[in-house]
Amino acid sequence: MVFRLRKKGPEAFLMSGGVHFEFSEEESGTYKGDSLFRGGRGFPMKTEELDNPKVYGEPVVCDLRAKATYHPKRKLWVVVIEPGNPEGGILVSDELLYEAPATGYQPGLTIQVPCKGPKDSNPNWGIETPSPGKYLYLRSRKEPIYSRINMENGFKTHFTTSSKDKKTLVQEMWFGGAAKTNPYGDRILEEATDLPGPLRLKLMDEIDEAHKRGVRPVAPDLEKRVAEWRRGGASSGDSKRRSN
Repeated sequence: MVFRLRKKGPEAFLMSGGVHFEFSEEESGTYKGDSLFRGGRGFPMKTEELDNPKVYGEPVVCDLRAKATYHPKRKLWVVVIEPGNPEGGILVSDELLYEAPATGYQPGLTIQVPCKGPKDSNPNWGIETPSPGKYLYLRSRKEPIYSRINMENGFKTHFTTSSKDKKTLVQEMWFGGAAKTNPYGDRILEEATDLPGPLRLKLMDEIDEAHKRGVRPVAPDLEKRVAEWRRGGASSGDSKRRSN
């Protein structure tokens, strides 16, 4: 067993979350998006609303989107992954980086994901296709923010029942992974893990408030904020999250 030591770089308060995209063949050729501030599964996107997506009629900022097209004769899916805005970019790598790359981002990534046909042996077992890289580094939004998404689970296909009659077997493909996001615009992906719990909740509140106003939050001075909290200088709002 080999242990590797590394020198830690500058730390930041990072948002923890993830992305999850799931398509059935009945959704072939459609787009789905994901907001790293919203959580949950990818939401359907209308082609005419790609630049200004909505969820239940409400505007939402898309950080990452995917289009999946099923080709039954070729027994595969073609998956296109893109940032949610034209200024964004994607970079895949096997290297776990604690600072997002400054350059090298691409406008998108296309992957072919094979699947079994209904007459193949054990069709319900499905197929797993590895990601081109263990990690996807994402630059998203007009005021850029940076994220690292763990893609080690790759892409999976299997059969599921049709949403129409609940009986017919249809193809399904999904992918996703845990994400760490620096919401402040810095490329730092070294997480400050020893912050007091109440202070972490306060910082998340501040991020939520900035997001509701449509602005990127300002990076806090963590050393100063921790010192204030220890002196009892943190506001009473640090002790609990606001209900809204």
